[in-house]
Parts: sequence; structure tokens; C-alpha cells
Amino acid sequence: MTTNPNLDADNGLATPCADTEVSTRVLHQLLKQQFPEYADLPLKLVASGWDNCMILIGDELCARMPRRKVANQLILNEQKWLPILAPHLTLEIPTPLHIGCPSENYPYDWSIVKWLAGNQACDDFMDDDQSEALIGFLKSLHFEAPSDAPISDCRGIALSERAQMMENRLARLAISNSQLFNQLHPIWRYALNAPIDTAPTWLHGDLHPRNVLVKNGKITAAIDWGDMCAGDIATDLAAIWFLLNGNQARQQAIALYGMSQATIARSKGWALSMGLIFMETGANDSPLNHKIGKQIIANILNQ
Repeated sequence: MTTNPNLDADNGLATPCADTEVSTRVLHQLLKQQFPEYADLPLKLVASGWDNCMILIGDELCARMPRRKVANQLILNEQKWLPILAPHLTLEIPTPLHIGCPSENYPYDWSIVKWLAGNQACDDFMDDDQSEALIGFLKSLHFEAPSDAPISDCRGIALSERAQMMENRLARLAISNSQLFNQLHPIWRYALNAPIDTAPTWLHGDLHPRNVLVKNGKITAAIDWGDMCAGDIATDLAAIWFLLNGNQARQQAIALYGMSQATIARSKGWALSMGLIFMETGANDSPLNHKIGKQIIANILNQ
């Protein structure tokens, strides 16, 4: 099954626009129709990303609702596969508890999940000793996927398939910051030429700091599985540069996973690609994303 995910977001210069209303008003109507036992609980919009919105239902539940058509298949993937993956994983994940259907007021499938405690990694302090937790989670996830697992057009693929998008972003960077371009371009070219020397496995696909939860300095959960797919592990191993800000912690993570030089290169290429997306799109409409991107780039250069 091929997903049709964030190609427009990857190529764009800002957060994609929603194509439907996602609000507490809309959710209240859906709950009255489909899950009346929750209709009287307080609702609060707590997050809105490129693809989905999250609305808190009471204190313990959350609705995960696509804000644009491209995300509907991603929600269906989560509904099908997360219950199967959850028992294998070392971190909590938002396994769907209830499956919501489209209605006359809302056109997409949606889920009710457990509200997972913790703060996004970008908003909280994370201890320097989290290499083992991160790599333990990735090893628990990176096993062979079945033949009908989702295949993504923009995650888990060869970096060559992202080359045009990256060259466009790097060309803009060359104009705005030639010194940074000169530092990053050789890293990208080296990554682009590194062979894929590992078998495809299950992937999260989007393990940046907004999709990892931290509590008391420890990694506790991996959220937002919309980009889950089978593919190259380097997509997920980019999280070493997304999440671990200390060089010693990154080196420990690389050793714990047992990454080859080719896999290190590809993973840094993925981190560079996503870091530039965060930095460039964030500069236009999200200071937090811009900050995340700058930190990712700093981690890549400090190695």
C-alpha cells in the first residue's frame, strides 16, 4: 500500500493550509453522533500540525483528526497497524481506542486515543543519558514489515528521490547564507552517494522533537505515526541528530545501534533534509519549527 503523504509540505515554504474545519465544535457534533458517552466531556484543541489536529477530550483521551485530505490514508494506516506494532515497542504509542467515521460535517476518518503524559522533546529538558532509550525503541521497531505494510513516497526511500527538493532548498540557502551552504552541501552529497546497505524494516518515519514525548528528562512515548511505513532505517536513525544534542550521546547511540558508515551518512542526510525543512518553513510561519531546524543543523555540524 503506497501512502501519498507530505510531498507538498516537503517542497513548500510554509505549513500547508487545512482543507476542512477541525474544531471543538466539529468534534462535539461527532461525539454526539458516534460516541455519546464522551459528548459531555470538556474539549480543548491542543495541537495542529501539517496533517492532523489533536483535541483533548476530558483529561485522559484525545481525538486525532486530519485537517487535509492527504492525511486521511495516514490515519487509516495508524488505525490498522498501531495495535499490531504496540506490543513490540519499548515506548508508549497512541494506539487508537475508538475509530471515528466521516460525517456530513466532517469528511475524514478519525481516532480517539489515550492522552499520553509528557511534553514534546522540543519543549522540555531531556537527560544526556537517553541514547539507550532511543536506540532501544528503534531496535524494537526495526523488524521486517509484512508485504502489505504502507510504502511512502517521501519516507524510507533512497535519498536520490529527495534530491531535487533538497537541491532547491540548498540553492535558496546558498543565496541567504553561503557560509552555511558551504558547510552543508558536502554532507548532503556524501549522503546522496552512500549505498543502502540494510534491509527495509518498519519505520516511524517522522521522529523529530515534536513527535517524541519526554517526562522528568526521560523519553516516554513516540507519537504521530502518520508517516509509518516500511523502508530504509536511516529515515528513523536521523532521530540521533534530531533529539540528542550532545556529541557524546550521539556517538553512543551510533555504537549501540551498530550503524555502518554508509548508514551513518544516509541518516545524516535525512537529518539534514528534515532540518532544512524545519528551518526554512519555520522561518515563514513557526518560530518553534525554525528553532528545531537550527538545532538539528547544529547537531549535524558538531560531529
